[in-house]
Amino acid sequence: SRILDLCAERGVDASKLELIAESSDIALPRLVERGDKADLVFIDGKHAFPLPAVDFNYADRLLKVGGVLVMDDAPIRAVAQVCRFIESSGAWERVSVTDLRTITYRKLAEAPSDDDWRRQPMNSFYPDYWFLSSGQRLFFTARAFGSIAKKHLGITPRH
Repeated sequence: SRILDLCAERGVDASKLELIAESSDIALPRLVERGDKADLVFIDGKHAFPLPAVDFNYADRLLKVGGVLVMDDAPIRAVAQVCRFIESSGAWERVSVTDLRTITYRKLAEAPSDDDWRRQPMNSFYPDYWFLSSGQRLFFTARAFGSIAKKHLGITPRH
């Protein structure tokens, strides 16, 4: 009711505004299933991982190209990871940062419908053996990149 009051005070037409006071991980999938499309999505949902990523997944599906996504609480790591992904994607542009915690983005393109994870900049350093000890990480990374280099150079292994 406070949002509707604020719209009325400022002369904003709220007749097409749908306010949903429900957990985003419940409400957003239902809106996507309904086939809704939105011009603006404001996410201030649950902050525990993976919920910010779940919210973004559904917000991306809801937003029209040219639509605006507002991500609140960007300094929280689980939210920050989503923001970093958005900023690495060519499908979004940052519009503004407000009060050091809220970032606004504009959707430039639809997400690819396939699962070509290798095209995503966040996955460009593959393989990433971050979970191994430093010695193992160095060994397996060198081995993987050696194999990749040989493939690109047309060097075939001897049997």
